[in-house]
Amino acid sequence: MLLYLLKVLDGAWPLALGPPLMAWARGPAPRGGRGSLALVVAVGLGFLAGLGYAWFKRTTGWVVREYYDIAILWPLLPLMALYLAALWIRRPRPTDKGRMGAPQGGASPWRSFWEKALAFIPPVIVFFLMARCLPDLFIAPLDFDVGLGTVFNMEWLLRATGWLCGLLILSLLWLATAIITRRLGHTAALLTVTACLLWIFCYLGADALRIMYVRRLWLTYGWVADLVIFLSGRENFFLFLEEATLALAALFLLWVSVSAKPGGDNPALVRKARYGLALDRRSAIFLLVCLSMVFLCAQNLRAVHERGPNIPDPDEVFAQDGAIRLPLEIVGDGNLHRYAYKTESGTIVRFIVIKKSANAYGVGLDACDICGATGYYQRGDQVICKLCDVVMNKTTIGFPGGCNPVPLQFKIESGAMLIDPSHLDAERRRFE
Repeated sequence: MLLYLLKVLDGAWPLALGPPLMAWARGPAPRGGRGSLALVVAVGLGFLAGLGYAWFKRTTGWVVREYYDIAILWPLLPLMALYLAALWIRRPRPTDKGRMGAPQGGASPWRSFWEKALAFIPPVIVFFLMARCLPDLFIAPLDFDVGLGTVFNMEWLLRATGWLCGLLILSLLWLATAIITRRLGHTAALLTVTACLLWIFCYLGADALRIMYVRRLWLTYGWVADLVIFLSGRENFFLFLEEATLALAALFLLWVSVSAKPGGDNPALVRKARYGLALDRRSAIFLLVCLSMVFLCAQNLRAVHERGPNIPDPDEVFAQDGAIRLPLEIVGDGNLHRYAYKTESGTIVRFIVIKKSANAYGVGLDACDICGATGYYQRGDQVICKLCDVVMNKTTIGFPGGCNPVPLQFKIESGAMLIDPSHLDAERRRFE
């Protein structure tokens, strides 16, 4: 459950925050205008792009995610930089009349250019954000039943619940962000929107830098490697900066709404002012609650997920007469057995053994080609990948492919399973 909740938050938070932030600068637009039509087209195309990638990824092996992402990020980042520049060069003000993108009377060509940038760049950015974030949201539900015999079980329900909870939290954050930018004063809203969009820009830029470095599309400068390593170990760095910025805006609005003392001779205007301050307080509290939920998921629940189940340490084994001997009366009980062997180079290589049927054993490394050496554990009668939470089909353990353990050769002799330690030594690099 936690895995799919975190997948939604990690993959879609820029999409949940970008559109409501840009909507503030664009201002109200008349229905049926070209800006509104452009936004509808962008949303439709972004949805189709995300769905198309998810379908190709699920049914074929033609697409590589890094190349897909970099094709999106290269045009997206300059557009966001241009939009941030337009946000300050042509700052929208409450006194502006009509649509933000419409040139006012007597406006210079440059002023008209920046106004149009504020109106028509956001739909393009929304398209790229949807194309970048939606594939993860579409692919996750397709994996709910991986390793399960049927969808009518508690495991499938927990995964679907985690996915839906992630969508709900991001939807509430989207709504709270849209409300708070409308309740803030002009200067506070401008600073908040600029800072939040800047963090999204930095997050996407860091992702582009990582892809270019890993795929050798960037010169391998030492500082690039250091930056990639620094950010790789801090998945939530920019999300926390985003949350901190929005929290400051909410606290500022809360302070203003509490400290303000509406007055005047007209009782109706006083009541209206008090009602507006009450809305400000509710909006600020609503945003703080949403940010608290995101922080709880991104920090505490992630720590719980990464800690994983309480898995006992593997039993240490040694080679005798050129072979590792495992008595069948121990490994033949139908449970998962984990072992660790220290190679001549000093590397600890782990492997697993489980009896699959009356005369068949599944033997493999405690690692796979997809998830690496994260390992497996037993939950009830199931063998689970610790990293991706996929349930293994026990009959396929010992065969290559997918998330299955890397097969390990063995033989049965004199009531014992014999494993050649040289085969473990040959796989030591997976555990270094």
